[in-house]
Order: sequence, then C-alpha cells, then structure tokens
Amino acid sequence: MTKEEHIRSLFGGSARILREDEDTMTLEISLSSPGTGGALNRPSLPPAQVRLAEEISAYLSAHMDRHTTIKELGEIFHVSPTRVKTCIKNVYGMSVYAFARNRKMHAAARLLRHSDATVLEIAGYFGYDNGSKFAKAFRDVIGMTPAEYRNAESHD
Repeated sequence: MTKEEHIRSLFGGSARILREDEDTMTLEISLSSPGTGGALNRPSLPPAQVRLAEEISAYLSAHMDRHTTIKELGEIFHVSPTRVKTCIKNVYGMSVYAFARNRKMHAAARLLRHSDATVLEIAGYFGYDNGSKFAKAFRDVIGMTPAEYRNAESHD
C-alpha cells in the first residue's frame, strides 16, 4: 500500500498529500458532517496563510536549538506577531509555543531512538539547559520521560 493509499484509507477518498518533508506531512482532507452527507462549513484557509505557516514551521525546524519568540518570528517574516499566532493556530491547530515544543520533542524522540547521545546532550540540542525542564516537556508531549521512552524503544 502506498502512503497516499494509506492516507486515503485513514481519512477517506478525498484525502491527499500536498507536501512532505522529513518531519512534516501536509494533507488536504475534505470532511463530511455525519448525517448531512455534505462538507463541513469550515472555510478553506487562504494559500498565503498556509505558505506563511509552512515557512515558519521550516524556520522553527531549522532552529530547534534555540527559543524563538513570536515577536522574532514576526520580524523575520515581516508580519505582525498576531499574524504569526493566527497562521500557526489556523493551519496546525495549536499555539506557536505548543507547535514548536511538539516539533522539538518529536525530534528529540527520534534522537533517543537512533543515537547514543545522553538525555542531557539531547536536551542541549533543543535549547534546554535544564534536564528536568526538558524531561517535563518531553513527558507532556510524548507521554513518558525520555529515559522511559528510550528503554521502551530498546525493547521493541
């Protein structure tokens, strides 16, 4: 089964992959409201908003070693901080902070799975100078501590 076929089996025949990179897959999914047979009344997002969100996402992925503020993102992309927040929320369904943290913790999970780096080294890669703050963020996103995750992965 191809990725496209798998996506369609999960989300329905109208789902398709718009863009894919190592960390992200952007899908287009047409949803139907149960019982009505019609599309949900959710307007599609303007392409410029989606592009800006994807550009911000790519920037955050390339700079996971530091904390970037919404104000800084606005300056980098020449838009207001409110526009940054709105684009990320509308496209990815979460705040800029939650989005960046999710990205970092999933990348950290890959490192825990595929490298011999210590948890503190991995925390440092993602801008955390405090191991317990990193462990809390990791647990909040992944559902277990980094050590638990690494041990669980080594038994698979």
